[in-house]
Amino acid sequence: MSQIAKRLLKVTPMTLRLSVVIPVRNGRDFVGRAVASAQAVSAPLEIVVVDDGSTDGTLDLLQGLAEDDPRIIVVRRDADHGAAAARNAGIAVARGDIVCFLDADDELYPKLIARRFAWHRTHPDAAAELRQA
Repeated sequence: MSQIAKRLLKVTPMTLRLSVVIPVRNGRDFVGRAVASAQAVSAPLEIVVVDDGSTDGTLDLLQGLAEDDPRIIVVRRDADHGAAAARNAGIAVARGDIVCFLDADDELYPKLIARRFAWHRTHPDAAAELRQA
């Protein structure tokens, strides 16, 4: 049985936790808005931001945000490996039962995420949910 399957078997509707994974490279000018939108979600969560070798001060900004909010986890990658590899790096450290991907130049709609999270609480056997934007 996979580690993910084992972890899901231990989850009850009351213990669900959300991991928002945000890959970023040279996004100092906009990643703060993405993080702020995740912080506004009214669900137990962590925010995993993967800096994929930024050279524009993104890492300094993220470390400052993480100092102010313990829910923010910053993962530093030394080189640009691409968004997919950064997402995988985020999944590797994510502790949530549900993972939500957010691009660094996008924003979450907190009420929508809260509704989706509530849906997962009432459908604990669901392994995935696909939605078209």
